[in-house]
Amino acid sequence: MGRVMASERSEEPIEVDVERLGEREPGPAAGARPAPAALDPVVAGIVVDALDAVTRGPRGALLGLGLGIPVGYWLGRRQGLDRKSSLGLGGLCGVYCGLPGTAPVPLGTIIGLYRRLVDS
Repeated sequence: MGRVMASERSEEPIEVDVERLGEREPGPAAGARPAPAALDPVVAGIVVDALDAVTRGPRGALLGLGLGIPVGYWLGRRQGLDRKSSLGLGGLCGVYCGLPGTAPVPLGTIIGLYRRLVDS
């Protein structure tokens, strides 16, 4: 079993056609963004809205302002903004998280979704 008889062997060479593919850069296809980068604006909005929801109540205004500025600055730098724009974004996040009554409105997530849809 499993043996090949000498009379069954083919001595003819096998010809193989080789087709060369064009050079391609490694990585994702042109125009494609990796999933984390594609979701980054949405995740940034969710972070801001979560911070806004946590900073409710009488102490929420100061806590929201105090935490919103550095979180907004960090998210702005993560999005590739320069320092001045990131500071402006931090200020807006601080005001948004410090204002009472903004927790029911997921403004950060809506802006992130809008930015993601406009980018694509």
